[in-house]
Amino acid sequence: MNLDIRNKVFLCICEDYWQHAAVAIFSVVKYVESLEIFLFYEKDNVRWRRKIEALVKEANCNITFIAFDIKLVDGLKDCSYLGPAAYYRLFVPELINVKDDQILYLDSDVLVRGSVRTLLGTALNGNVVAARPVYWTDQWKKLCVSLKRSEDIPYFNSGVMVIDLLKWRQENITEKTISFIREHPDRIRFADQCALNYVVGPSFKFLSPEWNVTMAYWQTKPTSDLDFAEYEDIVAAKNNPLLVHYNGPSKPWHLSNTHPWKNAYISIRRRLQKTPYLSDDFGSACLSRVKKIFREPPQ
Repeated sequence: MNLDIRNKVFLCICEDYWQHAAVAIFSVVKYVESLEIFLFYEKDNVRWRRKIEALVKEANCNITFIAFDIKLVDGLKDCSYLGPAAYYRLFVPELINVKDDQILYLDSDVLVRGSVRTLLGTALNGNVVAARPVYWTDQWKKLCVSLKRSEDIPYFNSGVMVIDLLKWRQENITEKTISFIREHPDRIRFADQCALNYVVGPSFKFLSPEWNVTMAYWQTKPTSDLDFAEYEDIVAAKNNPLLVHYNGPSKPWHLSNTHPWKNAYISIRRRLQKTPYLSDDFGSACLSRVKKIFREPPQ
């Protein structure tokens, strides 16, 4: 297979995220051929790995599955729902044996609606990464306080990143980031993301807003920190996202989730698993509801 330059994408998953990665990968290869995908995983799932292999092959792409050595993340701060897999991406630029100058990282809770060639072709202009700044103003300010750095430095979401592999390695980003996490666990709220923001600082290029449409896009309103032009760009991205990012603890595979793009995820999931679809937490959600009913006093 003849693979183009700047054609490599990687994802990292924990053991119960195979089906979600399958949805993400399906959405990626739907729009572009000749991609080389790397999936770093915690524990193998033969059923879903075979499904992913089949859909990637059908799309004329290639995929490599790599078992991640979880000992590398031993002792790193546990950040609730994010899990240890959130740290895996920090090691990949050092572990992956490719000579490309750039690579694209995607979280596995994304839905792509356009060709990622646009992202892969991003001119980084000397920056280590390209990513989307976070605009949940109050949250962002709190993160700046916890990181003990100026609010003048933008804070980016690490779920979608174009990475300059050479610059990352030259600047020892992996080593610096892991050291920061181990030395300052009190400053870490969002696992790898906080540490990367501290280490990379302002050395990141802004991606266009439509390439990482997070839940915050449905919550953002104009503020003194977000001028009207930026707000209009965010509204346009929200109305026609090229990449939907289901970030946060509530996911589209949860029964109570109300994300505007929830049905898009479910549609692909149904197509891939070829069995009746139930929310992943259907059983526990129903049990919780039953317990609540029995706890409630009669009217």
